Amino acid sequence: MAERMKSDPLQWASYTFPALMCFGDVTVAWRLLDLAVIAQQIMRKGRGVPFYAGKVIQASYFVGTTLPLTMARLDTCIRSGREILEMPNEAF
Repeated sequence: MAERMKSDPLQWASYTFPALMCFGDVTVAWRLLDLAVIAQQIMRKGRGVPFYAGKVIQASYFVGTTLPLTMARLDTCIRSGREILEMPNEAF
């Protein structure tokens, strides 16, 4: 995307929304995985197992169901289609 910003800034701008969505998904996954690691450490000590097991399951669920969609959304950030820029103003 950095190269696209230099060579075609208008096309790059049309990718910023899906890129921002991907950034959000990855950030949430990262934080949930951090919590899951902490939860695993606490569970090894035998404390609060049901609550902390829930943290691990939440992270697993989010990563397993959201990140595949994130990967698909990333593909939209590198596609070559220029429909947004080629649409005439009268089309709105």
